[in-house]
Amino acid sequence: MLKVWIAGASGQIGRALNDVLDPMQIEALNTDLDELDITDTDEVINFGTVNRPDVIINCTGITDTDECEANPEHALSLIHISEPTR
Repeated sequence: MLKVWIAGASGQIGRALNDVLDPMQIEALNTDLDELDITDTDEVINFGTVNRPDVIINCTGITDTDECEANPEHALSLIHISEPTR
């Protein structure tokens, strides 16, 4: 069974993805800030090592524009783009 890790699963996009994946033969590994801080590299590596997802979808973000403007470093820390490993 395909495992899909959805980071930010409690947000609007994460919930919508879960609605789409629910009827499929796909195991959703849902996390949000209360379960896993994606800005903590050790936490992310540990979760990935333990759960071995096939796909990772990052739906995290800050939707409060005032918060983003007040703390741009924190807002940008949620954005990470990398090449898939094989």
